[in-house]
Amino acid sequence: MFKGGDGQWINAGTPVAQMEAVDIENDVLTQQEQIKNQQAIVEKQQANLNKLLATPRKEDVEVARQQVEVAKQDVAVAQKKLNTAIAQADFSAREALRFDELYKGGVVSRQVFEDKKRQAETERLNVEENRQDVAAKQQQVESNRSELATKQQTVVQRQANLELVLSGPYPDDIQAARRELEAAKATLKRQQQQLKYDREQLQRTQLLMPIDGYLVTSYLDQKVGSYLKQGNTFAVAEDDRNIRGEVRVAEYNIGEFNLGASVELKLMAYPNRPFTAKVVSIEPAASDQHSSSTTAKEPNNTIKDRFVKVIVEMPNTDKLFKSSMTGYAKITGSPKPVIVA
Repeated sequence: MFKGGDGQWINAGTPVAQMEAVDIENDVLTQQEQIKNQQAIVEKQQANLNKLLATPRKEDVEVARQQVEVAKQDVAVAQKKLNTAIAQADFSAREALRFDELYKGGVVSRQVFEDKKRQAETERLNVEENRQDVAAKQQQVESNRSELATKQQTVVQRQANLELVLSGPYPDDIQAARRELEAAKATLKRQQQQLKYDREQLQRTQLLMPIDGYLVTSYLDQKVGSYLKQGNTFAVAEDDRNIRGEVRVAEYNIGEFNLGASVELKLMAYPNRPFTAKVVSIEPAASDQHSSSTTAKEPNNTIKDRFVKVIVEMPNTDKLFKSSMTGYAKITGSPKPVIVA
């Protein structure tokens, strides 16, 4: 904490005081909590929109329904093939059994044994063929059963897809979800901007030295605990290495000099000691001011003149100049001839 008014040199950017702003700190904490809640809302809205976009559209309903019907027809065809294969297998098995019994029974007379023997051999061969045919039919049955199971699984999947499509969202639902998400994001952005502003305001509660110089205001340590309203001045900083002063020049004399013109100063504090300065700025507009002015044309009359403010600068090497000092100035103008022919 700097006391001020003691001539202590302070570099620009040095903290000179810390204000306590409870309201701003509370606003920062509140905004942080609101941002967390709003981020959760944005994530929820985004998830809802993603879900709607991932759901099949209503125009896919007819395609899915047709796929289900085709799968059911495939199952029916496979079922018929399976029933036919089973019937053929049963028939082939019975035929094989009958020929086998006839062959083993030898129901033939001795006189025709030789002829029947040849016939039995032929029938035995037919039995073997039928046995092979039965085995082939059994394999076909197993193949048809596997195909039927596959078709049934396809029917289940297509039916589930159809139900999912039937429950799909309307385009208006997607648009509404998008608008809700955009509104949530806009609210989040607004809260983040408010938090940024509140943090900047909180940083400003630390008062920094604006320039290299001194604190002119005295007894700053006695301001501890006092309330400072917005816009009130806490302290005045000053760099007195070069002093600038304001000189009011009548508008009819403003064209007699330019920037950089030499200025002779006489201050009330040092009436017998002239000082030298130079013009560093001339205001672009004149202003009305009442002043008691004495001129050759209008002696001792109070007139209303228009003046232009001129800023002059002078070095303060000896530390003689103080703020708000007053005096007189004479600006060196352009030379004029004594006699004009």
